[in-house]
Amino acid sequence: MKLYWSDGTATIGVTDNRKRTIYIADNFNEYMRRKVLTHEFTHIMIFEYALKFDLKTEEIIADFVATYGRKTLEKVDETLKRIAYKRA
Repeated sequence: MKLYWSDGTATIGVTDNRKRTIYIADNFNEYMRRKVLTHEFTHIMIFEYALKFDLKTEEIIADFVATYGRKTLEKVDETLKRIAYKRA
């Protein structure tokens, strides 16, 4: 599936907040599908918490979470395990 913005620009993922639906292109590997889906879910979280950002800032946040979010959570989990180990 190919996706386009209303201005005709091609894209690989879109969140329609009114329909509460995410659309992602299907011609990518698993890594890219996960990254695009994470990016789009970040938009959903921004909508759900009624956060207000200009579009450029929102895109920067979504890209950051999609690129570094998993690694950040892995580091948190590793640190919590070390803390728990030291307490035991």
